[in-house]
Amino acid sequence: MKDDDDRKLEALLRAPAIADDGFSERVVRRVRRRVWVRRWTLPIAAAIGALIAAKPLMDLLALLPLLADLVPRQLEVLPLPLLEQLPALFSAVLFIGVATTLVRLAGD
Repeated sequence: MKDDDDRKLEALLRAPAIADDGFSERVVRRVRRRVWVRRWTLPIAAAIGALIAAKPLMDLLALLPLLADLVPRQLEVLPLPLLEQLPALFSAVLFIGVATTLVRLAGD
């Protein structure tokens, strides 16, 4: 994921004509480390947040069928069997999202 400017800068810093006692190499390592940290910080934070939020959200989804009994039958939008399947549906969507993210990150 390097653009032309990055390649030119890296080539300039690696040029053998510059005698800098390894300074250029240290700069390149530090820049790479920062890029790596930035690339992984958001996905890791999102995964931790999803894990923390999953349990309360599953509890709320499990309560939906109970709340559906309080709604008058004329106002029902979703049938009760569909509401009972929401926790499993949410788990499947969450799993697919996490798996897709991990595959995408592994490709980088």
